[in-house]
Amino acid sequence: MAGRDLFAARPAAKGRDLFATSAAPVAKPGTREYADWARGEVMAGRSVPQVSPTPPEATLPSNNPIADMVGGLNNGGGLSRTEEASGDWERNVLLPRANNKVTGEQRWAVPGLVQGSYDALIDAVKLPGDTLAGKYDDQLDPRVSKSEVSPELIGRGLNFGAMAAPMANVPRTAAAVDLAANAARQQADEFAIPLTKGQTSQDIKQLTREEILRQTDNPAQPIIRGFDDQQREAIGTARDQLGREIGGNAEDLGPAVTQGIKDRVAFSQEQAGSLYRIAEDGNLVIHSGAVKALPAFVKERVVASPIIMDPTVTPTAVAAYKLIEEAGLNAGELNTSLKGIEQIRKRLVGLSGVSQEDKAATRTVKQAFDEWLDDSVDKALFSGDETSIDALKAARAESRYYLGITNPKSGDAAGAAVKRMQEGDATAEQVANWLYGADIVSPNLNAPSVAGRVKTLLGPMSPEWSAVRASAWRRLVDDLGTGDLRSATMMAKRLDNFLNNKGSSLSKVLFSDAERSRMRAFSEVLKRTVTPRDATNPSRSAFMLNNLMGGILTTLLGAAGYSAAGVGGLVAAAAVPVFRNARKIGFAKAAVAGPNAAKSGLGITQQAPNLAARALAFNGEGSLSMLSGGDPRLQASTTQ
Repeated sequence: MAGRDLFAARPAAKGRDLFATSAAPVAKPGTREYADWARGEVMAGRSVPQVSPTPPEATLPSNNPIADMVGGLNNGGGLSRTEEASGDWERNVLLPRANNKVTGEQRWAVPGLVQGSYDALIDAVKLPGDTLAGKYDDQLDPRVSKSEVSPELIGRGLNFGAMAAPMANVPRTAAAVDLAANAARQQADEFAIPLTKGQTSQDIKQLTREEILRQTDNPAQPIIRGFDDQQREAIGTARDQLGREIGGNAEDLGPAVTQGIKDRVAFSQEQAGSLYRIAEDGNLVIHSGAVKALPAFVKERVVASPIIMDPTVTPTAVAAYKLIEEAGLNAGELNTSLKGIEQIRKRLVGLSGVSQEDKAATRTVKQAFDEWLDDSVDKALFSGDETSIDALKAARAESRYYLGITNPKSGDAAGAAVKRMQEGDATAEQVANWLYGADIVSPNLNAPSVAGRVKTLLGPMSPEWSAVRASAWRRLVDDLGTGDLRSATMMAKRLDNFLNNKGSSLSKVLFSDAERSRMRAFSEVLKRTVTPRDATNPSRSAFMLNNLMGGILTTLLGAAGYSAAGVGGLVAAAAVPVFRNARKIGFAKAAVAGPNAAKSGLGITQQAPNLAARALAFNGEGSLSMLSGGDPRLQASTTQ
């Protein structure tokens, strides 16, 4: 025998209507005895007598929105608000009629479930605003136990939780496609970083719903948080890929840079020495008049500098100047050979100073001698064959190169930093501080110049320079204290400052235009993974309300539904968490699904019958027995 609809009208015995008039009942309508007698009459195949007809003037107010929803129930008589307010009338939960508890009279009326739902909806809509306005802050404090929450807030919370009625999905037309969201999706795909629906569209409502599912205890939370874990892993993978594109090994920064500079100084010195020997072999000579003018040239430079020439304070500098004076005094009448000049230069190179003041003064004297020598070459004061003169010029160029590293001029901050790098075995941290400053996103003013000088010394394609770039990238995206990947929020902020604000000049020295463009794109994707402040609740009141009401709803909804609306309320109460949880899970899956994910054949609204059946199944056979009113024939029909 096929199963029967529980709510279908059953034919009366002997072809008579169930509500047709018959013999008077044995008890007064509205009493328990009357209900027992009426049930016995139905089970015996007899009809229950109908009470007096409904007054035609008793209708729902025309401005009542419920009347608009139920339409025809307002025709032919109904229950007025005045009569309902008297307390004598009780609405049927599911059927469109009301019963007078005193007289047993029945009339057409909006079902209690519909009227109650309308009232609960209005109350629920107002709850979030009241919460954010601080009305319930004292009850939503995390330190307050659920037992201290007022019945009013519990009731309003139940209404709010039950309001999660599923809505049919309305597909977007081609004209409504969000081009910006598509562009964002493509940009994220370049780095293989998945985005939620809200992160892609940046729709605040969507992001807020995702954040609530993420932060509150609900069946969809594992879906959202599982996606978050996958997203973080993808961000780490993208970080590593960008690092590989940049190249180099950040761990090699200290030894790579310091030894690289030392090697280039040594090579330049060797080249200069070889060229000087070639020039000397050519028997180059300089006019003695230029040599005699050497002491005055150096003295002029020394006097113009802030150094002090004192035998006690700067003894090495004084000794260097005496060497130059002797050269001028010993100059011949006609010419002085290059070999003689080279001997003076070599002796000066061997002097360094005993104190900081002495070193600075000695460096000034040597620099003045080198300027004189360069000036003499430029003015063609040396004579001899062309090959030797060209060798001399090349030797002087090499000398200037390595002297700029080992003996920078006063006030050359970048040169001073490079000099420190090549003087000892500096650590990676020391070299990084010289190159970038305390923090690469906010470098000191000299950082671009220092990095540019090192880039020129090492060569832009050298492995040592690659180590400098790799270290810079790591400092941007990693927490050097822990070695862990920085948060998406912090990475995006640091990249933005480095590329567009204080670090922009340094970024142009370290990275190419194409590399910086890739970093900007990566930063934009990272920003989308961060929930904007407008989609979060700093006070956490809404999140606390959601958690509180979720627990209360799970514990009390069934009992509250039955006590308020009998079996119909119990069924509705059992269905609410099923609908609500299914909707949350469906929303979470849709939020984390890719753009090409397969669409479900049935929306959540279309699946309502199946979900309702699951809700009934949760209550077991006892609920089915109550729903059938104890009639064994109806119980049997539900299982066939």
